[in-house]
Amino acid sequence: MRNPETNPFSLFFKAISENYAGIIAIILVGSACFLWLQEKTVPDALQNLILIVVSFLFGQKSKNNQSESA
Repeated sequence: MRNPETNPFSLFFKAISENYAGIIAIILVGSACFLWLQEKTVPDALQNLILIVVSFLFGQKSKNNQSESA
């Protein structure tokens, strides 16, 4: 459990520190879901930010898949 390569906490924090865009996407989507569950209107700026960040993530994923297959 003390080995940092197999310690679940170390692996979790390593994944978080390497993926800032993913964390931002989770925060934005989570806040939009919270507003929807509270039956409040989601601001247009928040909707635009969610679309931008999620499309960036899919673009990065697509770019990584293309570079791995080439």
